[in-house]
Amino acid sequence: MEGNFTFMALSENSPGILHRVTTQFTRRAVNIESLTVSETERKGISRFTIVVKADRALAEKIARHLRRIIEVTEVY
Repeated sequence: MEGNFTFMALSENSPGILHRVTTQFTRRAVNIESLTVSETERKGISRFTIVVKADRALAEKIARHLRRIIEVTEVY
């Protein structure tokens, strides 16, 4: 069953990280409904908030792949 899932990821602020994160969704033909990126209170760390429509298994798979990106430190 498809539903809305919200991902929150923290990453180092480095060139190309936005592309590497969004590629994890486009490779699986998942449309990003909402994307917000901002710097956190910790200098050099960015927060990604991403909302997608997908089924639970696919959302969990994407979360696992996001955790493999070297610059990403946490995924919720």
